[in-house]
Amino acid sequence: MILSRELSNALNDQVTAQMWSSNLYMSMAAHFMMLGHKGMASWMKKKSFQELESAYQLIEYSLANGGQIVIGVINAVPTGFGTPQEIFERAVDHEQHQIKLMQKVMNMAADEKDSATEGFMSEYINGQEEQTSAKAIVEKFKQNGDQSLDVLDQELGK
Repeated sequence: MILSRELSNALNDQVTAQMWSSNLYMSMAAHFMMLGHKGMASWMKKKSFQELESAYQLIEYSLANGGQIVIGVINAVPTGFGTPQEIFERAVDHEQHQIKLMQKVMNMAADEKDSATEGFMSEYINGQEEQTSAKAIVEKFKQNGDQSLDVLDQELGK
């Protein structure tokens, strides 16, 4: 099935969102590096690479299905992040936002009866274990406060 113009545009928007997310997580990683939290920086850097990989996969899918790739402007990401706990809370919120964006594309595909794209997007939505991982990290912060900062940093570096 050849992608409709609207669905192709929605995938382009998702590519742009994934690339922005990659930059956001890399900015968070840099922040953690400046604070000396190498493990937390490593977790965010890995997440940044995953977001970029998702963008590439979306591009490949779109091209393979007749889509037109137009990568939009990647806006600047914030730099003031707060405490490590607040940063991971922000990551959870961002993952929830990303899932909503993907669901929008999936629903558009369903409306257009494009089951291939609907299934493709469903795989992304179902593969969002980072949200669960980030939530677990936030819970550790809530349970142990800053007392566990060094232990958690070491744990995330593994």
